[in-house]
Amino acid sequence: MENVIEEAILYATRKHMGQTRKDGTPYIYHPITVAEELRKAGYDEKYQLTGILHDTLEDTDATEEEIAQFGEDVLEAVRLLTRPDGMPEDEYVSAILQNKMAAVVKSVDKIHNVMSAAYCGTTGYKRTEAEEKYARKYLKKAEIYYYSKFNRALDRAIGNAKSALRCVVVPDWEPLVKDALELILFSEEEEIRKQKIDLK
Repeated sequence: MENVIEEAILYATRKHMGQTRKDGTPYIYHPITVAEELRKAGYDEKYQLTGILHDTLEDTDATEEEIAQFGEDVLEAVRLLTRPDGMPEDEYVSAILQNKMAAVVKSVDKIHNVMSAAYCGTTGYKRTEAEEKYARKYLKKAEIYYYSKFNRALDRAIGNAKSALRCVVVPDWEPLVKDALELILFSEEEEIRKQKIDLK
């Protein structure tokens, strides 16, 4: 097959077959959404492949050898995005932040998950008590471990999701990523600032 993105989607679809999200939708919609947001933000094929495959090692019977067919750099990022059992969240986040591709993909993954938790159901739908409890717990964890560590897009999503939870009924979805600049990692912003200072 010539199109490696299509090949990855077919592979991930087979691997996630029968899995669903908390809202009942087929699980494969999530990695495809992550990949599409990365594409719209201008990230190349490798980032998109990582987005499509990011949950395969953790949630399916996929093997590292199978993922390696999409590139060693993709495999490395997917490995980092696969949280080992018992690994503390702060260590997991710290390891991801050492790899730019893993960090950018994780931020979009977390944005989609945060928004899905807070905006569960259709517009105007009142959340159940269980949905409300899950969303509050998920957002608290996102705020503790992810806020101010990745990029402006993720920080904005966490803030918007918290605001949405204050509504009695589910409001309209906010866009996941407004523009590509929002996905620049904070560590990259710091490097750009240093370079500008050095040029003066």
